[in-house]
Amino acid sequence: MVINGASRRNVGFWVKHLQNDVKNDRAELREVRGLAAENLADALHEMQDDARDTRCRNFMYQANFNPCQHEHLTEAQWERAFEIFEQRRGIPAGQPRVVYEHEKEGRVHRHVIWSRIILEEHRAWSDGLDAKICHAASREIERELGLERTASPLDKDRDGPRPPRAPRSYEMFRGLRSGSDPRDVTEEVTMIFRKSLNAADFVNGLRRHGYELVRGDRAFCILDRAGDVHSLGRRIDGINTKELRSFMQDIDREALPTVDQAKARFHQRNLAERRADLATVQREMAWEDALAKSAIEKEKVEGRLKEPTPEQAQRARAVGREETRYREKAGGTFNRAKPDPNIHAPALGKEAARSIGKTLDFIGNAFESLLAPQLTPEQKREGESAARERRTAAEEKADFNRHQSQLVQERQRQEQERATAPQERHDRDR
Repeated sequence: MVINGASRRNVGFWVKHLQNDVKNDRAELREVRGLAAENLADALHEMQDDARDTRCRNFMYQANFNPCQHEHLTEAQWERAFEIFEQRRGIPAGQPRVVYEHEKEGRVHRHVIWSRIILEEHRAWSDGLDAKICHAASREIERELGLERTASPLDKDRDGPRPPRAPRSYEMFRGLRSGSDPRDVTEEVTMIFRKSLNAADFVNGLRRHGYELVRGDRAFCILDRAGDVHSLGRRIDGINTKELRSFMQDIDREALPTVDQAKARFHQRNLAERRADLATVQREMAWEDALAKSAIEKEKVEGRLKEPTPEQAQRARAVGREETRYREKAGGTFNRAKPDPNIHAPALGKEAARSIGKTLDFIGNAFESLLAPQLTPEQKREGESAARERRTAAEEKADFNRHQSQLVQERQRQEQERATAPQERHDRDR
């Protein structure tokens, strides 16, 4: 059984972490002892309230009990494991606690959170020497309950190399926030170390993979891609402090930046990258706005230059004939029929050409202002030539529309003359 424990104070984190049923197949509250609360959040807040009159900051102690995957403990065995741990840890008997059980891929483990505050004495019980006490409690639980013995870095009677140390709890919490898992960092840095011929090659390999070697208070450290600091010795598997110091003896620690200096430069680079990203987004938004405005202007111009369809022209002639017959029956003089609002009248050729020219100039200016830093002189000349060709095509289209408009007007005039001829002859005979 593996046991890890430490003092904590972040109620919100532990409520969210223990009740997380996304990463776990099952998350279930098993026990609330010595507290008036009936759920996890209220129980932890009650522990926090008990510590307000003391100077204790880390008012609760959290330990997780992890048996092997094939081992399934009974309730009596779980209770005995907690009793052994409380005796080793020095937790007073009957101290308030909460037990939460997790199950993931068939493996069951439990988290236990004790209140550190002894209410009668208004003080907290000691929480020192976590690693040694958790190791001793784990060995006693394995012997008494007949569980499989798990390898530990603190074993002195072990066979084979020392197992690697697990990342510290604060490193794991920090990795959850930044997305830089210390176990992944250890794997990558160890791989770089194995492939390096000497210390200088190792430093260059770290730099190529996004890490920076910095000077810690007592030893070498590295700054990862998320800006988190790691002890170099803890991020290389299979090497002790003496061996690492011998390997890195050619590197001058005093010439390296300190942790604070490296962090300050990292934040400056990060800020510059964010500003560059913001400028890129702003340019893209300006580009999209320019294209949208160009499309709107183009639709307006094309709408004014739209030629009447054959159905619209036929309907216009029919309206004209009906108006003429109405005037003849009424005995009045002929007036030109009012245009149908649904029929698009042809626009003037010169005005249309000028509108098209302005639109093309607007599009060309938008392209030039947004892409000027990226265009070569040849590309600019090709763009100007294409713009001239578009303007020429627009002028030709305007001439064609003007000619068509003149033909339509001429046909309408001839039809009107034919319609008014009988009325004029009648007037002259009278």
